[in-house]
Amino acid sequence: TYMVQQLWKKLTAPAIGTSDTPCAVRSDAKVADVRLAPNDRVQVTYADRDGQFHSILAKRVVMCTPKMICKYIIHDLSKLDLEKYDAMHFVGTRPYVVANVLLDAPVKRDFYDIFLLGDGDFPMDASQAWKNSRVVDLLSGDYARIRDIPRSVLTLYWPLPWDTARFTLVLDDAHQDYAERLAPQVKEMLNLLKVPISAVTQVRMTRWGHAVPTAIPGLMGNGIIERLRRPIDHRIFFVNQDNWALPAVENCLLDAEIYIPQVEAGL
Repeated sequence: TYMVQQLWKKLTAPAIGTSDTPCAVRSDAKVADVRLAPNDRVQVTYADRDGQFHSILAKRVVMCTPKMICKYIIHDLSKLDLEKYDAMHFVGTRPYVVANVLLDAPVKRDFYDIFLLGDGDFPMDASQAWKNSRVVDLLSGDYARIRDIPRSVLTLYWPLPWDTARFTLVLDDAHQDYAERLAPQVKEMLNLLKVPISAVTQVRMTRWGHAVPTAIPGLMGNGIIERLRRPIDHRIFFVNQDNWALPAVENCLLDAEIYIPQVEAGL
């Protein structure tokens, strides 16, 4: 949350020497096509919240999209950089369901992360995980608080570590199905923390189809990581945790440090 707040503060800060804000964020915009354009530009086509398509010309584009999606969005990628296109097929991802439980009461137990083993019979392979998937991480959303506060937030991580798991997130009744399976788990966690169910004011559940990249041997040694990270024609840049096939925000910060000077040079 702090990182998002700082990003928004930077975006909306007045430009030096002007009273205008340089921010032009388009919310609820789904990018459908990215392609190189004449005059050192990149054309980005997106659908707005009403489903209407628009195109804009950009000097530089930074794609934070998972590579599994990038390879379908970038026009003629296989012709622009066949090695990069092929490298994207080596990046596997697994989905997560993430829920935030908003509480109108404090959680007295002081903790950061509780790993939920349940009865100890934990899934050990993809088949078992498919039959018995559940929330495994319970995090305190206000663990860094400086003083006691009257409310709290719990963040729940529900991994889906089998090959076809992402498809369970897009079925017609997927949201209802996961919500019904989540409800009794939330009750168990509240009992563990000695928080009454009446303290729950809202539960926000988000489905992440490509949340966690999974590494395989040889990605670095065979040059696949280098191909994933390199820009296209110094106009389209890539910053995502799957640049390194590792699920960590630090990877994004590392790539940002590397590519910021290159992006700025083209603006």
